[in-house]
Amino acid sequence: MTGSFGLTVYDVDLFEEKGYYVTENGEWTKGTAEDKAKSKGFDGIAGTYDDGLPITEADWTRLLNRIYGRGDIPLTWTGLNDSYGTGWMESMFLNYDDGKAQKIYNSSSGEYTLLHKNTDGTYSLDDKPTKFEGAKNFYEMARFPAYYEAINMAYEFIKNPNNFSKETFKTTQTHIEAQNEFLTSIIADERLAMIFEGSWWETESDDTFTRMAKNDEKMSKHNRRFGVMPTIKLDGNTATKHAYQVSSGISWIPAKTAKKGGGTFEAAKMFCKMLGSDEFLNMCTKATNIPVAYDIDYKADTLNSMTYFGRQLVEIIQDEHNTHVLLSDGRYFNPTFKFHASYPMHFTSNVDDPLSSATYVVAPLNYFRFDATGKTPENYFDCMYKYNCLIYDKNFAETYGARS
Repeated sequence: MTGSFGLTVYDVDLFEEKGYYVTENGEWTKGTAEDKAKSKGFDGIAGTYDDGLPITEADWTRLLNRIYGRGDIPLTWTGLNDSYGTGWMESMFLNYDDGKAQKIYNSSSGEYTLLHKNTDGTYSLDDKPTKFEGAKNFYEMARFPAYYEAINMAYEFIKNPNNFSKETFKTTQTHIEAQNEFLTSIIADERLAMIFEGSWWETESDDTFTRMAKNDEKMSKHNRRFGVMPTIKLDGNTATKHAYQVSSGISWIPAKTAKKGGGTFEAAKMFCKMLGSDEFLNMCTKATNIPVAYDIDYKADTLNSMTYFGRQLVEIIQDEHNTHVLLSDGRYFNPTFKFHASYPMHFTSNVDDPLSSATYVVAPLNYFRFDATGKTPENYFDCMYKYNCLIYDKNFAETYGARS
């Protein structure tokens, strides 16, 4: 199975009702009658899922201000679990360069031009690219330009409390409670426009949809419409596509008695073949409302059984203007990733004590939300590198040699 995460899910009905889409001339839409006036989005093609949605950091900020200015709340998510907010940042990281930096992260090899800090405190690109060679110099990955840009954008976003729900960082705000808040806001005084989530969120919210639909069928999962907002393009990006992060699960068949040439072995092969068939994978898609990790022919009855959100996930997967990047499961076995203190692994910095590996490592959104010491995005970015160097010196230098 596979799943996408780091998604910005938005309420399509609310966006149409309140005019949160942008037209080709940069104005706001006024309602469902204005749908055809929506901009073509990042892919430049009318009629696709990114029409009318923000592309740049400036577009994103303008949308947040528009939503708050019209009496709604831009976002919620589970601040209790930092992987949801960081997943949003990871998506921007991927989108910076069509996932090139992430591919290096996954494989521990490749070349990339990194940022260095100048004596006046500014940052510039190195004179030449760094060649990555597995665990020998993984600590240099902390200098990817996309980290710096994502941290800056996250800082500006989280420092404005108008951008997110007051519930977001409460200890009671699990991912389920965030989903409940998002869905039930339709009957509250303030509507929630978006949520940071993954492709599985609608299935997790089945109980909430069912309870709401008992009083009003229009509130059912199949009657409400939610879409995926393409990830914002960070300043300085070179992206030509939208990059989406995916994770995968592995299934296997215990075959202790399945010896080659025997009947059990042949049965096991037939079973595996059945699991990979279009018919079975269409059944899986119907049951989960989530596209499978294969290029299959989705049947009309499969698509008809899916929600608006589920069908949009299929469109995103099939769109040639998108690319999907596997976030490294290599952290479980590749020495490059074993140094990370906690999940998620891509923004690792103990900014309050960068020379200690014992201090709790906190993700950027959570850190900046509660920091009272005036730490800047530059502080966080610098400490990512210091922390990586510390872990290398402590755990890898004896094997691979001192840092160059």
